[in-house]
Amino acid sequence: MIFPVGSNTTLETIATFGAMFFLFTSGVKTDPGMIRQNGRKSIVVGFLAFLTPLVLAVSLALILTKFIPMDKSLADSLHLIAGSQALTGFIVIACHLTELKIVNTDLGRLAVSAAIVGDLLGISTTAIYFASQQSKADPMDAILGILTTLLLVAFIVYVIRPLTLYMIKGTPGGTTVKQVHVFALFLTVLVVGFFSETVGQHFVLGPLILGLALPDGPPLGSELVEKLDSLVSFLLFPTYLAILKDQEFALTVLSVLLLTTVISPLMRALYDPSKRFISSKKNNIQHAKRNAELRILVCIHKQENVPSILNILEISHPTIETPISVIILQIIELMGRYTPILVAHKPDHNYMCGNVRTQNIVNAFTQFEMQSQGITSIHPFTAIAHFATMHDDICNLAIDKRNNYNEVYSNNRRINNFVKAGNFDSALQLFEEMTTRDAVSFNLMITAHARYGYSQEGFHLYKNMVSIGIKEKETPFTFSSVLSICSDLGFYQEGSQVHCRAILLGFDLDLFVGSALVNLYMQCKVVNAALQLFDELPERNVATWNSILRGFCGLGCSDELLDFFLKMKWDGVEPNEVTLSYVIHGCSVGQFLNQGKQLHCHVFKLGWVESNMFVANALVDFYSSCGSLIDARNSFECILPEDVISWNSIIYVFANHGLSLEAIGLFGRMQSWGKKPSIRSFVGFLNFSSETRNVILGEQIHGFVLKVGFDQAGNHVRSALIDMYGKCRKIESSVALFEGNPERSIECCNSLMTSLLHCGIVEDVIELFGLMVDEGIGIDHVTFSTTLKALSLSASASLVSCEVIHCCAIRSGFESNVVVSCSLIDAYSRSGHIKLSSQIFEQILEPNLICFTSLITGYARCGMGKEGLEMLKLLIKKGLKPDQITFLSVLTGCSHSGLVEEGLSMFELMKTVYGILPDQRHYSCMVDLLGRAGLLKEAEDLLKLPELKGDSVLWSSLLLSCRIHRNKEVGNRAAEALMELQPNDPAAYVQASGFYSDIGDVETSMKIREMKMLMKLRKELGCSLIEISNHN
Repeated sequence: MIFPVGSNTTLETIATFGAMFFLFTSGVKTDPGMIRQNGRKSIVVGFLAFLTPLVLAVSLALILTKFIPMDKSLADSLHLIAGSQALTGFIVIACHLTELKIVNTDLGRLAVSAAIVGDLLGISTTAIYFASQQSKADPMDAILGILTTLLLVAFIVYVIRPLTLYMIKGTPGGTTVKQVHVFALFLTVLVVGFFSETVGQHFVLGPLILGLALPDGPPLGSELVEKLDSLVSFLLFPTYLAILKDQEFALTVLSVLLLTTVISPLMRALYDPSKRFISSKKNNIQHAKRNAELRILVCIHKQENVPSILNILEISHPTIETPISVIILQIIELMGRYTPILVAHKPDHNYMCGNVRTQNIVNAFTQFEMQSQGITSIHPFTAIAHFATMHDDICNLAIDKRNNYNEVYSNNRRINNFVKAGNFDSALQLFEEMTTRDAVSFNLMITAHARYGYSQEGFHLYKNMVSIGIKEKETPFTFSSVLSICSDLGFYQEGSQVHCRAILLGFDLDLFVGSALVNLYMQCKVVNAALQLFDELPERNVATWNSILRGFCGLGCSDELLDFFLKMKWDGVEPNEVTLSYVIHGCSVGQFLNQGKQLHCHVFKLGWVESNMFVANALVDFYSSCGSLIDARNSFECILPEDVISWNSIIYVFANHGLSLEAIGLFGRMQSWGKKPSIRSFVGFLNFSSETRNVILGEQIHGFVLKVGFDQAGNHVRSALIDMYGKCRKIESSVALFEGNPERSIECCNSLMTSLLHCGIVEDVIELFGLMVDEGIGIDHVTFSTTLKALSLSASASLVSCEVIHCCAIRSGFESNVVVSCSLIDAYSRSGHIKLSSQIFEQILEPNLICFTSLITGYARCGMGKEGLEMLKLLIKKGLKPDQITFLSVLTGCSHSGLVEEGLSMFELMKTVYGILPDQRHYSCMVDLLGRAGLLKEAEDLLKLPELKGDSVLWSSLLLSCRIHRNKEVGNRAAEALMELQPNDPAAYVQASGFYSDIGDVETSMKIREMKMLMKLRKELGCSLIEISNHN
């Protein structure tokens, strides 16, 4: 009615422009990244939403054409009509979801992303269909049409999109895009629409793909939508609807009525997004946990709201135990896209560009956070959303951020504050309560475990971090902490695996990781690997050199330590107090008194004797280790009396050297200065009492400990007390101390196990091991070693029990520990399974003298003397020097195997080559060796040596050999000597009586029995156990 007759062409052109711009703006508002965010689910739903109605519609069309008579042209096009009606454009779905205010919900985002997938499939299917129709006339035209369509899409994606991104990059923050660029894009919409129609596709294809390719939101997307939205929505697109035919218009009106009256109410009834917020209504201060972090969500509409919010936060009085986490949301109206935007502002970002209001707001809250010293954490965000759906959008964002970023970041801050304040238990509790953790969370707790002495738990935490697959990979900080834990625990194999992972992530040559690796290999005594890694490091600081020096210091390699100290000086690295402490300690280990005095002069020149307590106390320990207690006392006198550590060190030194009177005098002098003794002082006195079996002094120290309250100060004093009473054979006091402690520690358990073992109560040791496992107290290498020793001595020892302890060691990660390995070798050999002992020995990477001696002892115990001799040769070949115990085991093996010549040769080798003087045990082996071989006269000659005079055990051994070989002459002298040395021992009379009975002298045998009866001597009965089918 408004336009003159014949103006349909003009109206159709304007309407076509309206349709193109409408689809273009809808594409600009849509974020294709939603497909990636929803993942496989959106692809599957989109594919089914496209394929299911298409198959049903086309199948129905085919059925109708087959069974219902109709015009041929209608029948030919019916399946095409049905297929096209089965496709629903994502623009329609997005607009409808926007009207329903659920486009930003989980369902809405899934629906839009699935609709985009369905549209892409629909466009592809339509293009292929039309190409196939054209191929009937000319196949080349069909191929050319497909290629040109693909060329159009590639041009939009790889040419136009990069140009727009470059355009946005050149736009200053907070400003709009140049208008010439906007109008150029409007012209591009018309061009791509014309090109789409030219290549045989619908004219809306090009504008739609162009809109999807352009970035949504500010500054470009919002500017395009702002320019076009009103014009397209109120003029151009209604014009497109106005030129529709009556039938098409009626169908459109019917669709709108159907959406408004049926589908919209049905959707609201089936899906209510506000139900998601019901569970969060209790997230308020009334329902908050006691001493929990208070989380506050603050929405700021304008800059004037900031001062009042800061005042509220200040009067809330947060503390370390009850901090406050504030989420700041600056609200800005959304334009140019369907989905809201949440911009997270980094706390360390310098806001010198962008929106000025945002800069001022964020800077104000960041300054407040810095002034609060970590007890208030600020998380600034800018929320850009539609005003109509802003409430739901903000609630969604708040819930998402509460469940993810804010909670993790805030909890990490709290963990860090707890660890710095020394509150490890609170940090661990918070970590365990976290539903979501990141790499920073694990890094903080791993380091905390290492700092507070829970190394094994820290390593298990790292394994858990790797196994669950944290999104963020480890950092050099992680590796240095974990490698430090492996060094403390002696986990060589586990540390090597961590090394491999560091290589995989490219951190092996990092300065901190490299220093930690050097320290690991040095502590695990893999010196060659440590030195090779040390040489490969591109950079070395004083910490790296200290790792090498510390390793040599621990290994007792004093010569190498001094050599590397000189290399360090030549390398231009200045030593610090830790370096000099290691070097001085190395001199004490090597007994290098002259070199140590030179270092003393050097540190005196540097002025570190009086100013640095580490170096001063190292000098005291050095002189005391070298036996120069006068110099140690003089070094102590140079230290300021205010230093408590030096007092405790000198008291510990004098007490450990047996100078109890001097130590007690220093102890009293220390108290006169008003200095409080430390745990180390008491431990030194208690160790002295343990070694000298001086229970009276130990009880006096115990009383003083109770007086000053150190019995509750830690486990060191309590474990030393348990050990002292156990060494002094007062096991009841040890048990009472242990049971009187409600918090049982691994140190106290180990001390009690050692005390029980020392007193021969081996069954209780095994029972205590089970208690430690059941109560989760923790187990270390000392625990396993003591338990295996007790198991070896126990009457109930069996293969099964040894294997149970072995499995526990493997599960706890101690199978590679040398001490545990030696104990396993001894336990298996005592149970008669020497092959298992040999297998464990072969698994030790660098066996030491104790490992060789344990296996040689096992061979001797099992009567495998030749194998023991072979192990001795291997021991010497590896450059180790056998000691008294080694030769004792070798001689025992020769005795049990009848290797007389070899035994005599080893006895002479021990004395002449290695300068080891034989003691009673060695002579006992030789007497047994000669006696078993029938060389009784030679054995008797050994017993006539002055140092063996009056040894009843050796005479008993000789008498047993005479009884076996029926040697009456030597046996008579042995029996007389034995009964003379042990006149009150019934076993001596029984053995002598048995000897005479075996050689046929019944009369003498009866006389000896009568003598025993007259003296009322009675031998105690014994018992033996054997293992049959793993049962005792």
